[in-house]
This record gives sequence, structure tokens and C-alpha cells, in this order.
Amino acid sequence: MDTHSFIILSFKVTSAFKADGRQVRELLHLIYHLTRICADKAYLSRKVCDFIVKHHAKPYIPLKKSILKIRGKGSRAWKEMILLYRRGKKIFLKRYHRRSLAETAISTVKRRFDHTLTSTKRKTQKNELRLKVITYNLTIIARTKIKA
Repeated sequence: MDTHSFIILSFKVTSAFKADGRQVRELLHLIYHLTRICADKAYLSRKVCDFIVKHHAKPYIPLKKSILKIRGKGSRAWKEMILLYRRGKKIFLKRYHRRSLAETAISTVKRRFDHTLTSTKRKTQKNELRLKVITYNLTIIARTKIKA
């Protein structure tokens, strides 16, 4: 989600058992102008950090408590993110806090369009969710056009 316009830029419907971190490539595939990617701990990996930096953005993913040492293991992006977290935790968390706006957008879609899907087949459920997101984005665009 773009935290300035509140438009959902990319999303993917997966089963409950798919790893979030593996979806990053597909989620960022169509988005070109990025400065910062804020993600929750489910996305925390060296590969994800490297991929975000390749897209000319900075990763902001909070550390798990189990990470005690800074071990880049060949990932400069990982090491820089951890150093930023450790040296400037207040700044890191302030920037990471933008992620809460994405959670707000998801919550808004669920509140406005009901949190349940009425379709029974997986394919039609995905289409139903896509339509909800498109409708949400159109309402955001319409609002900004009215204000301008």
C-alpha cells in the first residue's frame, strides 16, 4: 500500500499455510517507484532484504527476539537494516510505523465490504477479493479527485 495515497498497490491471495516472505517477488513485481518497504516479522529474511534493496528501497522489518548477533552472511542489506535498528531504534520504529497505515487499509476493506467471502470456489473467492480491493481503490481515488 502506498502510505501517501492509501491506494493498495499490490496484493496476493494465498492459503493460510504459505510463507509470506516467498510472496515478495510477486508483490513488488509491478511496483516501480519505492523508497521504503515496511513489513512485519513474517518477511524477515536476508533474501527479502536483498530483493527490496534491488528495487531501490530500504527494508524496515523489525527483528525477532532470537536475533542476537549481526551476521550478514553475504547480505549487505540485512546487515545495514540490523545496524539501523540497533543504532537508531527510535528512528527505525518511527519509519516502520507507516506499516500500520497498510493495516488500516486492510481493516477498511474488511469493514466496508464485509470480512467474509460469499463465493465457495477458490477461484471465485480470489476474484471477489480483487473486486473489493479495486472498489476500495476507486473510492480513494474519487475522494482525492473531489478534494483537489
